[in-house]
Amino acid sequence: MVRRLVGVSAVMLLAIGVASPVAQAQVEDQFELVKEISDEQFADDGVDYVPNRNAPTVKEQLEDFESAHPEVVIEYHEHVNDSKDNVEELPLPKRDIVAGEMRSDVIELPEGVSKDEADQVEVAEARLNEGARLMAATGCEAMWPTGFSVCGRILDAYRQVGGQLSWLGPPKSNELTNPDGVGKRSEFVGGAIYWHPDTGAYAVTLDGLRQWGTLNWESGPLGYPTSGPMDTNYPLTQRQTFQGGDNYYNPLTGGAVWGDIKQRYEELGGSNHAIGIPITNELPSGTEYFYNNFSNGTISWRNDRQTRFMYLATQRVWDALGRETGRLGFPEADETPEVSGLFHVVNFAERGVIAWNGILGARELYGDVYSLWLQYQNTDTPLGWPIPSLTSLNESLEQEFTRGVVLGSGDALTWIPDDEERSLEDFLPIGSSGSSSSSQEMTLFSQRAQYVDCKNLPDLDEQRKTENNIEKNGGPIKKEYSSRGFPTEFRFVVRKGHYDRYRNEGWGYLKNYCKHNFANHAMAEAVVDKAVIDYGSSPGTSYYKFEKTVYFLDCRTYTFNKNSGCKEMHAPQWVTIIYNPHTFTGANSNRPKGVISAWCNSTPPGGIEHEPEISQCPDHVNLYNKLRI
Repeated sequence: MVRRLVGVSAVMLLAIGVASPVAQAQVEDQFELVKEISDEQFADDGVDYVPNRNAPTVKEQLEDFESAHPEVVIEYHEHVNDSKDNVEELPLPKRDIVAGEMRSDVIELPEGVSKDEADQVEVAEARLNEGARLMAATGCEAMWPTGFSVCGRILDAYRQVGGQLSWLGPPKSNELTNPDGVGKRSEFVGGAIYWHPDTGAYAVTLDGLRQWGTLNWESGPLGYPTSGPMDTNYPLTQRQTFQGGDNYYNPLTGGAVWGDIKQRYEELGGSNHAIGIPITNELPSGTEYFYNNFSNGTISWRNDRQTRFMYLATQRVWDALGRETGRLGFPEADETPEVSGLFHVVNFAERGVIAWNGILGARELYGDVYSLWLQYQNTDTPLGWPIPSLTSLNESLEQEFTRGVVLGSGDALTWIPDDEERSLEDFLPIGSSGSSSSSQEMTLFSQRAQYVDCKNLPDLDEQRKTENNIEKNGGPIKKEYSSRGFPTEFRFVVRKGHYDRYRNEGWGYLKNYCKHNFANHAMAEAVVDKAVIDYGSSPGTSYYKFEKTVYFLDCRTYTFNKNSGCKEMHAPQWVTIIYNPHTFTGANSNRPKGVISAWCNSTPPGGIEHEPEISQCPDHVNLYNKLRI
């Protein structure tokens, strides 16, 4: 059987009508902006502002690599058990070439070395041993099968590792002097040995050399090695100590820690801590900060020698926001578990937080939304936990929580609480089997936003033609909800419909807007989603009815030190949505009618079952734009 000489290292569509004539100019000014926001918010491709949110972790990648490369596992075990006691001895050299009895006949040769060359070196070694040994005169010894010499303390270290049959393999060079003019090195097929009078001689693996080389080897911040490779508790990952810090490496990643970050990392427990192993060297962020990324998080350093750490899910959001020099800045404290492994928070003082839960993921909160959340999180009516989104808070029109939703408004935040507490699993996308980066996207479904002249609507008979021309008015989007009394497939639709103001009859968007001054379909959907379902008569035989109180709040006056809280900007509105699940007749019998009426009351109507004759929503109900932050 041929033995191996050296191991191988592997390297909505948003439908907003106009408000009343009083607010016409204001809404017209906002229309183009809102249209632009709508196009971005509900784009079909759903581009995530956190590009690597669901990327595999380094540990997952290493575990996959480990499974696919069992030979690397063997090699890494050899690196950390580098005693000559674990290596077979070379056969004694032959003085003459004997077919079938040479070392090259039983030992695999490294690439670039021919059998003839190896045999000649073996014969030379045998004959040299009969006379004056080169070692006695020079402190060096020529090594089979390459013929290069290994000398002095490096030779001692090489023998200790196991020589040519060890993971280092045979030498590729004679002894070399390093650029500092003091240190020495010898290069081998499987790594190198470096020596300096202040440290001694230590072997470095190929992966260790690769990572060390990113810092300019002994001329960089690490200096010379002070140990050989050591095992860690991480798949395929080794650590090696140096004069200036520690070097961590594996076939896929590498990183070194030194200074305050190394000290903090060791205080945490090093690679035994949940933050994992370094996967970058120390990197700058602006002029005040440095950081190392780890396999499951990051440690950040500020020039007043403060350090902070957070885990990977929150780090990815922080990265997307610009890290230390971005909106949130430097963390006020380390990531803190409110419930370990389930609910964590990274606090950025008055600037905001990144909140994480183990089922859905991480979401930043700042500005008015953060103030509202902070005010209510420990009350009897909390917002609950923020639900992640594909859109950054800075670009969002709404933010959902486990106990309600906050919508952007022209001059306030619109808050719609949930009637019942839901578990985090309720917010997972349909078909999801594990963690999710975002909640179900609230995609709306009516025709493109347009201005409607309610005083000059077409004749009723002309409007009714829309009932049989559904495709022109925007087809419905299939919506799937968690079980809350809804059908398994619930089609929430707002259609153009029709309205005759003289006969006071109609349905759909035109009636909602022209009779009740209600055109905010995002609010309509939120009311439907957060309210407990009610029925107009027997369940499933008539219409669905949804009612919620909607609050309009100003959080700009929130003072963190005084905890003054958010203020009421406008009186709350009791919003009622009547939804008709019955389908059209004829060719479009599979299309539900959808929202047939929606209106507001400044106080809950208290048992009123039918639509009031006069109920006008105030203009601010229809303002829907980016969250004010």
